[in-house]
Amino acid sequence: MPTQEVCIVPTKPDNFRLPRERLGISRLDTGPDKPGSHDIVGVLLQQNHDKHHMYFRDIAGHNHIPHAILTTMAMGGTVKELRRAYDDGEAIQRPKTAPDPIAVGEMEDPFKFLDRMQEIEEYSNFLAFFEKEFEANQGQWQDVFNHFVFARNPQSDFLLAQMFEGLYHPLIHLSFGVEFELSRACG
Repeated sequence: MPTQEVCIVPTKPDNFRLPRERLGISRLDTGPDKPGSHDIVGVLLQQNHDKHHMYFRDIAGHNHIPHAILTTMAMGGTVKELRRAYDDGEAIQRPKTAPDPIAVGEMEDPFKFLDRMQEIEEYSNFLAFFEKEFEANQGQWQDVFNHFVFARNPQSDFLLAQMFEGLYHPLIHLSFGVEFELSRACG
């Protein structure tokens, strides 16, 4: 794999703050949180978001760290188990690169947006683009999602089809964001 510039782009500290009332729809452990487990979830998700790319390899290599953390949380995981969920996947992750502000700006044009689709090296640009869209919509990721996936135009039709790529990985990722009310996971 070629060496790439690594960029940790810190986001707002509460972007991955897990609401205490949303600890998993199918929570297996209905007792109180294990000491410290609730707080570490946000820290680990933020760390993954800031450091790692969505793909650890070009084909069939999605980053599953958020899924492992949130599933462990829903099962009543301890701090040690949550850290293990993060650590198990970290060694294989591809570093996230810095977004290109020009590329991010060009994505306002639906045709240029489509031209950049399915290019793994565009991940950081798409992430920055959608984070900008979330901010412009006061964090209402649902409005952004509806616009970009269900608007019935070439751009949205393509994105809707992409929701079923990679053994439904985008739907799984989105579903975790919805279930745990984590808007940044929906990006």
